[in-house]
Amino acid sequence: MANRTQTLTRISLENFYLELEKPLFNVVFRYVWKREEAQDLVQESFLRLWKMRDRVEMDTVKPLVYKICLNLAASHLRRRKILTFFSLDKVAKESGGKSHHNPEQKEEI
Repeated sequence: MANRTQTLTRISLENFYLELEKPLFNVVFRYVWKREEAQDLVQESFLRLWKMRDRVEMDTVKPLVYKICLNLAASHLRRRKILTFFSLDKVAKESGGKSHHNPEQKEEI
């Protein structure tokens, strides 16, 4: 069991990356269903872990990196959903269709 006073070093982070990259990718891929996005989220998770290395205890690294990655994936999906919503609204307006998202818009009879 790791000593609580140990800090996360570059070598230990590399070892954690080698151990956790594939399983973490598999979990996140099932959230986003896009390979490149899942890879980016996994890398961003380890980058954020590295930035907070002074506050991380060695025995909490694995659950922490999963939590970071799942939170990033959830935020990514929310952002994607919002972008899709607004881009569809824009397409409807450009194609001459009526938008159902503006309650102040009056329909012509």
